[in-house]
Amino acid sequence: MSQEEKQSSGGISFGNISAGGNANVNLTNVAGGDQITTIHAAEGAMVAAGGSTISVPADFGEQLAKWKAEMAAEVAKLPDVDEDDKDDLLDALAKIEKEATKQADRVKQGDEAEPQRLERLMNGVGGISPQIFDVAVRSLSTPLGGLGIATQQSGGLAQFVKA
Repeated sequence: MSQEEKQSSGGISFGNISAGGNANVNLTNVAGGDQITTIHAAEGAMVAAGGSTISVPADFGEQLAKWKAEMAAEVAKLPDVDEDDKDDLLDALAKIEKEATKQADRVKQGDEAEPQRLERLMNGVGGISPQIFDVAVRSLSTPLGGLGIATQQSGGLAQFVKA
């Protein structure tokens, strides 16, 4: 019987098993050809075995609520943005939160996420405040990663792609 162990804080990949985040994977080859795989993953780690399985993290709603609260605090701190624009930003962030929740529901039902509307809403934020746009795209990548959506910035625009 042979045993192989791999630890990583940046992600790992063994054959048809991959994990992102803090994970410890033990692969044991047992005589007779059976393989036993044990995966110990830290909270928030994404693990896929046998393909690219995507599932909504149990704390997705909490992650999204935390994101929205952090973004509202960032909007409140903007010194050179008038109150009407701040209100518009908060409305846009609420729409992004609602759309992300819809996408999580799609994934829960076994469908793939469709990030196009999220992309359009996020780019609207960039038209009002480039500072908030930058923070929003970076910080939204964590909850959206659990839905199989990756965020990218290119030329001042957000791109949301299937991870």
